[in-house]
Amino acid sequence: MALFEKEIPSLKNVSIVDNVVKFLIDAIISGDLRPGDKLPSEVDFSQKFGVGRNAIREAIKVLVTYGILEVRSRAEGTYVCIGFSDNMLDPLVYGIILEQGSSDNIIELRRIIEVGTMQVAIQNATEDDINRLGEIYEELAKALIHDHPDPKDILYLDCMFHEQVERSVHNPLLMKISSMITKLTKFSRLQTIEILIKTNQKQYLIDTHYNLYNTIKERDLNRVSNVVEKSFQHWRIIVDKDARMQY
Repeated sequence: MALFEKEIPSLKNVSIVDNVVKFLIDAIISGDLRPGDKLPSEVDFSQKFGVGRNAIREAIKVLVTYGILEVRSRAEGTYVCIGFSDNMLDPLVYGIILEQGSSDNIIELRRIIEVGTMQVAIQNATEDDINRLGEIYEELAKALIHDHPDPKDILYLDCMFHEQVERSVHNPLLMKISSMITKLTKFSRLQTIEILIKTNQKQYLIDTHYNLYNTIKERDLNRVSNVVEKSFQHWRIIVDKDARMQY
């Protein structure tokens, strides 16, 4: 099998399981293993690596957890997954949370993703995309007009609004990455909404979402950075206030 024609890396000073995981990931990146390919048996792997079958089994479990491999059955064997799995993003999410100084990192990451998303949405959005975005904006504005809107309802509509912007790009991979950003920022966004409602700044939420919507509707690339920065104004303060918070 072509996979085993590649040089097996040295196992010195490296966890055997980690080394097998790295070998398989490198093989997928290089194209030696492709989506849908069946992996060699545990026996073949253990003989080629010169390690016990248990180490091979543990490495496969790691990659199954990440959504990279799938074990169909003992009889069928193990295969490289076809398509993207949400599990692939989980290690990245956890890594960002644990990263020192992650509040600054998550602010910058969200800004980069949202500015880029807006720019491409302006170019790719259909009229149906823009109309749907306008409908969600109207729902959000209507909910905020009430005397005592529920922050969780507003957060739900906020997430719907941003998901529609992401759909307007027509790139499934972007949707997956953006779902990670939402997972990381949901808690701090809810806190921001709660504070804005309590301090009677609901109009800020209405205005910032309108500006985002109108920038896409008018396909105005020059306004993107400015409207995204303004939409982050209060959220950034909340995140900076407590760098240890669970986003």
